Amino acid sequence: GDWSSDVCSSDLQGKRVLAFRGFVDLERRFPGNFVFFFNKNKVLMETRKYESTLKNTNAVLKILEKLIFGFQARIAREVAAGVLAKAEILADVRSEYEKLYALLLRRKGEILFREKHWEKALSFFERSIRKNSSDDISFFRMGEIQVELKRLNLALARFRRAAEHAPRNSKLHSEALQWIDKIFAQQAVDAIAAEDPARKKRDEFFQTLNVDERDEILELGEIITIGKKWLRSEEHTSELQSP
Repeated sequence: GDWSSDVCSSDLQGKRVLAFRGFVDLERRFPGNFVFFFNKNKVLMETRKYESTLKNTNAVLKILEKLIFGFQARIAREVAAGVLAKAEILADVRSEYEKLYALLLRRKGEILFREKHWEKALSFFERSIRKNSSDDISFFRMGEIQVELKRLNLALARFRRAAEHAPRNSKLHSEALQWIDKIFAQQAVDAIAAEDPARKKRDEFFQTLNVDERDEILELGEIITIGKKWLRSEEHTSELQSP
């Protein structure tokens, strides 16, 4: 416990080399304890040693895949044997490993995001939320990627999910709401820019009229519409053909 707290303190103080060595040592002392791996891995990523981060991440992903598969097989055997209480406990443990797996998928997505490999990063964030549907950070990153790819409707949907799952009053929640406002504003600007110039001029002209003048023009428009319908009607055709 004292070792771990000392290492965390050094990391907070920016002494990343000491922190990394400490977590490596703890990982050797307590093999299978993923807490130390995640902290060591985080130090690598924050120092932009992405290749080493990916190597570590891929190694642990393989271990987790085997664990998850093993738990699934054990759960199936317990269910088949009718030992449902034990199967439920195993399912809970498997669920925790699934969350760790999702976290590592997100970390791979984060590396690709920082390197601006948008589509590849997106695929890992999508895999992450399939494992953990309340992963607010993955939803937020997906929103940012969709903004980069100019897909604002998809970005809006992702930021809404990020805001839904992020803790209230958290920085992520606030930033997700800010992005939603920005996208709405941009969509309004885009709609105005794409508007038909003739229609825009007509609307501007209507703004200069008083109520009575607008009513007169609308009545005239109705008369013209009725006339057009009559000209296209069978009644009009028959009148033209009659002697």
